[in-house]
Amino acid sequence: MMNYFLRFPLYIASIVIIIGILFFSACSKEGDNGIDDCPCENDAVCINDNLGGITCVCAEGYFGVSCENFDTCYNVVCAENQICTNGVCDCAPGFEGADCQELIREKYLGNYQAIDVCPGGTYGYPVTIKTSDEGAQFIILEGFGSFTDPVLAVKAEVIDTYTFEIPVGNYPGVTIQGGSIGQYDADTGVISISYQSTLASNTETCHLTLNPE
Repeated sequence: MMNYFLRFPLYIASIVIIIGILFFSACSKEGDNGIDDCPCENDAVCINDNLGGITCVCAEGYFGVSCENFDTCYNVVCAENQICTNGVCDCAPGFEGADCQELIREKYLGNYQAIDVCPGGTYGYPVTIKTSDEGAQFIILEGFGSFTDPVLAVKAEVIDTYTFEIPVGNYPGVTIQGGSIGQYDADTGVISISYQSTLASNTETCHLTLNPE
């Protein structure tokens, strides 16, 4: 009986040690797979790669080397013609309106008479603005610059309700420099464009006005 009472504290101590080990193991970083100093965050899974390094497999909604970043658009469902930006649903490029159902480029489409004022002279010619198959935010200015062999079909991207941009483009015999901005006047329907073009190594800046027919 005496030996039993002498050994009882040892039994209690052993049980405390075992519980402590289990407790601290359960509280270690989730997903570390037993890897010391696992850098993964936010419940990511830490695995050894074949190069002696550590790779983090992120939980849903997280990204980054250590899964330290959260995607604010995770699980955000936007309506038709909308995209999520920083957790908020905005109109997708090319669309506008309270419910994002209006195509911005619709206001640009049609036939125009151009007045093109360049250092070499002033030119008049017809231009037709059409839709592009590349996306809802793109338009085609057919007849741009009065070139006829071939007729230039210059692509532009709608930026907002009243503005579009002509990116740099290499066309037969001429290069249209990037950053050319078109402005739409909602009252008159007139479009004003300042652009640079390079023809036979000669670069000039022109001011183009498109008057709707």
